[in-house]
Amino acid sequence: MSNPVRGGPLRSIHPLGQPVDGGRDPGDPLKKREQREARARSSGHGPAKSQRTAQSAPPSAVSRSPKTVERLGRLRRELARISPAPGSPEEALAEIAMALERANLGDWVAPLYAAENREPCAEDNSLKIRLAAHEIVIQSNGAFRIVDRHPPMAVYFSMPGRGKPGQGTPR
Repeated sequence: MSNPVRGGPLRSIHPLGQPVDGGRDPGDPLKKREQREARARSSGHGPAKSQRTAQSAPPSAVSRSPKTVERLGRLRRELARISPAPGSPEEALAEIAMALERANLGDWVAPLYAAENREPCAEDNSLKIRLAAHEIVIQSNGAFRIVDRHPPMAVYFSMPGRGKPGQGTPR
């Protein structure tokens, strides 16, 4: 028996004249595409499960290794030990570098001093230091803020500075 619409053979026909196998003619291009995709997924040539999961994850989810999470926790503890608060950008930078050393993250110190990572801001006389995953903003009174550069750009750590009373933590 042949399909009068497509001109191809049908395996079986419903009494109303529709194909029985899923409602589509076997020669239907959409059905063929679905079959190709199903074969690709089952053979392992389709997107990996982890890729499908990563695509469906919200953009704010940052995947860090447990080792990095532990290092960032150590650094946060050492930054919290800074006392007294820094009074200038130079003091703030030195305190951040010492906190990195105390947290056994000495290899993270060099990018702080690299000229290509520094960007002065003329508006408020602050200094921006761009790192791989964080950005440090240091104000002229020593106040600083470390911001995670991954969405949603959350503040990792902030500290008010000494100096002029009207200046607080950078925004």
